[in-house]
Amino acid sequence: MRIIYGNDIAVKAIQEENFHPWPDGATVVKAVWEQVENEYGELRPGKFQNVQFMVKDTKKFKDTEGWGFAKFSTETRIPTGKTASFAKESCISCHRQLAEKTGYLFNVPLKTNPLPLNHWNMKPVNMYILTSLFLFQISCIPEKTSEQFSRIVFDPAGLKVITSSVNRQLGTMSILYGNSQSYQQALTESTGHTAGEEYSFVTWKYEGNPLYDGSDINGELLCVEHITTQRSQAGKVTITYELKQGKPMPVKGKSLNKLERIHYIIEHRPAILP
Repeated sequence: MRIIYGNDIAVKAIQEENFHPWPDGATVVKAVWEQVENEYGELRPGKFQNVQFMVKDTKKFKDTEGWGFAKFSTETRIPTGKTASFAKESCISCHRQLAEKTGYLFNVPLKTNPLPLNHWNMKPVNMYILTSLFLFQISCIPEKTSEQFSRIVFDPAGLKVITSSVNRQLGTMSILYGNSQSYQQALTESTGHTAGEEYSFVTWKYEGNPLYDGSDINGELLCVEHITTQRSQAGKVTITYELKQGKPMPVKGKSLNKLERIHYIIEHRPAILP
């Protein structure tokens, strides 16, 4: 399981197709966990494996196409290589060979339909894709329009990543974002909640990464769900669910009501970074 993070410079470069070359200061971080399967048949992050950095500085990293590389493994963060020169001997060779078209970065969002989901013509369909390993069932694929496709980077509006999940049967991947209160709530695994928690659960269709064989990457944005907690006049904490865009995916073949969606979303445990 992997989550890719980018700073403001990197995100802006992707949105503007400005990565030939990438601007100095762009930073991309990939965190990797073991994958574990939960009771819903979904894959979620397990034990932390490593974290990898790419930092663009044209003057400092001339020998590696302007990119500086670093990798730290296990919870004790053991560095790869004794000096920065390890990148010349290992990292950049693969990036030059496979990812030149995207400025030597493998994980650039695919171009998808730029229209808001509530403007799309949503048609419930079942599509079966036979690969060498799996049979994927994809539901509720938005019908594409003639609009020019673009690279969409979801803006979590200040929320940070809590965890991610992959549903092989539906061919989807999701990210749960939250504020600091919701993240702490997820860490405690308590069923009690405090006022002020905020969650965004975002689901994409996933596609095979054309730059990295065997890896998948988020494609079309399918659904955005939002949950907040507040204190009522009676002094009780209440939970509000709002469907922002799209249509929620079924869970184990079942469409959930609002209360069930709330429970399903907020029971996600955080992906732990050391």
